[in-house]
Amino acid sequence: ATRTTLPDGTTTTMEYGFDKDAFGTQRFQTIVTDANSNTKKSYRDVRELITSVTEQNRTFDKAGKPIIGDRQRFICGYGLTRRSSVTHSSFI
Repeated sequence: ATRTTLPDGTTTTMEYGFDKDAFGTQRFQTIVTDANSNTKKSYRDVRELITSVTEQNRTFDKAGKPIIGDRQRFICGYGLTRRSSVTHSSFI
């Protein structure tokens, strides 16, 4: 894992490993977690083309508490090119 700490004390963490993508194929996995605990998982093939991406974005009220009912956004692509055009996007 790699952690970056900004001058204001917030951190972004990047983790690397392997896991199955949205299609059940073993891929290279990158997990990025930002200062608000939002996570983004991306999966790449051996040519480093993105095969799928999952994002979880949490929103907070003015008191800093998470708002219940946040959605998880799931994006998956079919045969993406270097331009990374998204062919499917849905909310779960």
